[in-house]
Amino acid sequence: RHEIRRKIRRAEAAGPVRFVPAPLDAATVDRFIDLHQARWGDDGLFPETDGGARSRAFIHRLAALEAVEGDRAQLQLGFVHVGDRVVFAAAGFDDGRTCYFYNAGMDPAARDLSPGVTGAAAYLADRLAAGRTRFDFLRGNEPYKYEWGAVDERIDRIIVVRGRG
Repeated sequence: RHEIRRKIRRAEAAGPVRFVPAPLDAATVDRFIDLHQARWGDDGLFPETDGGARSRAFIHRLAALEAVEGDRAQLQLGFVHVGDRVVFAAAGFDDGRTCYFYNAGMDPAARDLSPGVTGAAAYLADRLAAGRTRFDFLRGNEPYKYEWGAVDERIDRIIVVRGRG
C-alpha cells in the first residue's frame, strides 16, 4: 500500500487527480474503447476481429439501454484526469451500495503517472464519497486486486439444462 500512496502522490504532483463520470452516449463508449484498446491491444475486449466487433456492439447497446434508465442506470463510465490530461477510463456497475469494477483502459503514454493505480484510486475515492460501502473488483485473481486489499469470495456456477426431467 505504500507503493500505491507513492504513485498517487507522484500523479498529484502533476496536477489535480479527479474521476469525472461521463454520459452514457456513443462518444463516451468510443472514448472508453479507445483507451481500453490503447492499453490492451489485441488482448483487449475490442480488437479488430469479429469478436471485438460483437463486444463493441454489446457495450454500445448496453450504454444505450442504461442511458434510458436515467438516474436508475447502473452502468457507469467515466474518466480520470490528471490536470487536463485523461489517463484512465473506467467501466463499472453501481447498485447504490456496491460499485462493481468491470473494466478499464489507460493511456500508455501516461506511464509516468501510473494511470492504473491513479485511475483505480480516483474511481474508488469517487464511489466512496458517493456513499458506496463496498467496492468489488469482480472475478479474477489479478495481483493488482490484492494490492488494494481484495479478498477471494466463493463464486458458484449453476447450469440449467432445458428438457431434462
